[in-house]
Amino acid sequence: MTIQQNSTNMMFLIYSVLITFFTSNIRSVTAASYEDVKAFQESILTPSKYSTSIRPVQDQNEALEIFVSFSLVSIVAVDDVNQELVTNAFLYFTWIDQRNNWDPVNNGITRLMPDAKDVWRPRIQVINAVKDRDPFKDDHSTTFFESDGEIRWTPSAIFHTFCPLNMKKFPFDVQNCKIQFYFKLKRHSTTIVLNIILPVVVMSLLNNFVFLIPAESGEKISYSITVLLSLSVFMSTVSTITPQLSDTVPALTIYLFVLLLLSVFTVLAVIFSVFLDYEIEEREEVSTLSRSESKHSTTKVFTIRKTVSPNTNDFLSNRSMDVSKQVNVAPRRSSVTPTSTQDNLKCNKYKRLIAKHINKVSFVTMNVLWVIMTTWYFTSTR
Repeated sequence: MTIQQNSTNMMFLIYSVLITFFTSNIRSVTAASYEDVKAFQESILTPSKYSTSIRPVQDQNEALEIFVSFSLVSIVAVDDVNQELVTNAFLYFTWIDQRNNWDPVNNGITRLMPDAKDVWRPRIQVINAVKDRDPFKDDHSTTFFESDGEIRWTPSAIFHTFCPLNMKKFPFDVQNCKIQFYFKLKRHSTTIVLNIILPVVVMSLLNNFVFLIPAESGEKISYSITVLLSLSVFMSTVSTITPQLSDTVPALTIYLFVLLLLSVFTVLAVIFSVFLDYEIEEREEVSTLSRSESKHSTTKVFTIRKTVSPNTNDFLSNRSMDVSKQVNVAPRRSSVTPTSTQDNLKCNKYKRLIAKHINKVSFVTMNVLWVIMTTWYFTSTR
């Protein structure tokens, strides 16, 4: 409570000093009465003697020197898509009115403060404006008319200007914009890095490890397609925050496009390797089924022979003929011969070897390409 009271007393003291200063300053400037100042201002700026459309120089062939300074209050916005710079700023104009000056000793008036529309002002147009080219046409700011003829005019405005952006190093770019004055703008890239660049880098790196996932898990294709779709979403997001008509293509767009192509090749390689694994499993199932059928037929014939009696020759002769028919018929149930089974096993061996090498080569190649592109991107944006 004491601290708050002390702070209040200190602020009151500061305000009192400021009010005393400005009051004393005003009194020293406007020593004449209100009626005197009004009458003198009307006598100088009367339409019969003063024109706001004619330059205040005696010889109209001479150039009027105007001193201009620019004070930037804030950068309101930088529209990347429309390549527009919005700024809030003050302009300070100073010139000499050769036709109106007086001796303050005679009337005690050292300064007049007429409205800006009552005095001559330089016509200002912003060449690269995207909205109003004359930002001060409705300005009613006060001008300071000194006794020696010096006039100071301080208008302010919101400037909407066109600024061609070089987005090659986005989001680490530095832009040069001008409103007859040059601005050097450096983008705050932290948000873009955390929300777009780092997720893309990590996701594209993890995409390369899809080749280490076993085909039996059933997640290889879905995993690679998920990463592909995620990269396409990030690329769409970047396209919405970069200009469509820029002279340069952002390095981030090129980087995302190459990562998208690598992800497409990854999906194709994964599909091919999974297809080979599926064919190997299918052939092995067929070979296993044929071997089990052949074993079952042999066991059945052996059982029939064992149940035949040795004393019945005729019956044995007849049953032998039947059994031989069964034996001859049984092997025909399977279309896979021992030779074809061996061929299948040999083919599976080669396919398994091809699938294994596809995964290894793809893993190494994609990681090398990822390192090259990532290094290129971060190098080109510095």
